[in-house]
Amino acid sequence: MLSKAMELAAKAEAKGVKYLESVLLNWSRMAVKTVEDASPLEQQRKARQRKPANQTNWSTAKRDIVPDWYMKQKSQPVKQKTETEEEKRRKAAEADRMLEEYLKKGEE
Repeated sequence: MLSKAMELAAKAEAKGVKYLESVLLNWSRMAVKTVEDASPLEQQRKARQRKPANQTNWSTAKRDIVPDWYMKQKSQPVKQKTETEEEKRRKAAEADRMLEEYLKKGEE
């Protein structure tokens, strides 16, 4: 049993005896008496390691609750605001006036 535990520790490239101690402690808790008893436990451990930790079962995952009004709003096309030529000229004149004021303050 000890040699099998040491073999597992070597395969895991464990440094020190903590890994070896934890393997033996786990086997003790699981009432493992022979190497043959430990084999299924080792296979289960390997299967757990192969499965990614962040793998999610999407069928049981929590889903967000989205209100009907939100879905309705998202399905409607976005309305583009159209400016008239007069509004564009007025905004451009305002921007020019503000720029003139800024430049005059910088000269003072």
